[in-house]
Amino acid sequence: MASWMIHLRIAQVMLDNFNRFSPIPFIMGNLAPDSGVPSSDGITYIPDKDISHFAFTDELGKMYIHPQKFANAYLSKPLEDTEAQNFYMGYFAHLVTDRLWIEEIYPLGIQAFPELHKENKRLFAATIKRDWYDMDFQFLLQHPDFSVWHTYRNAPPFPNRYLNFFSPNAFDERKDFILDFYRRGVIGCEVRKTHLSPETLEAFIFSVAERVISLTEDMGLPVFSSLT
Repeated sequence: MASWMIHLRIAQVMLDNFNRFSPIPFIMGNLAPDSGVPSSDGITYIPDKDISHFAFTDELGKMYIHPQKFANAYLSKPLEDTEAQNFYMGYFAHLVTDRLWIEEIYPLGIQAFPELHKENKRLFAATIKRDWYDMDFQFLLQHPDFSVWHTYRNAPPFPNRYLNFFSPNAFDERKDFILDFYRRGVIGCEVRKTHLSPETLEAFIFSVAERVISLTEDMGLPVFSSLT
């Protein structure tokens, strides 16, 4: 699924082009689905991805994310609580992004490393994720003024009062982890060629932002103005 920096970059596009979003709850919502706690096996999470990502995982381990299930549960009716509305919209954007990432970006990794994908799935996953994260680190180095990152980093405590399958401190605890992950990654970052190009990622980011809004219209959710 998409990296945290990809989610933040999509949030930036949406904040830049839709003036009805409240930055902090929307940004926190964009990262909230990844707030699970690792299980003792070091592989799965609590809650598991089927719950946090409104997904179904088949017997072969393939995950199918259903953003509409989340929208039906949390965005089907207008909310008077605008902070909650913005948080849920961010959460929805995350789920749409992850579904499209699996459908459109993950296959590019298979195309780049077909034999590795066939012979060693675990090493394949580690290889493409290294490329994804290195591109994140390079982006931060090249864009020190990335405003959503600064907003997220400097945001006040954001207790969970929105979703009963996460703990009260889940979002702040995950934030601490994400900030430390990128701090350490940027320090050790090496500029190198990756199987994805910056242009491919940029096109994906803008495309997802547009499609999130299109989906809100198709499902009768709160409609925001079109991208400029």
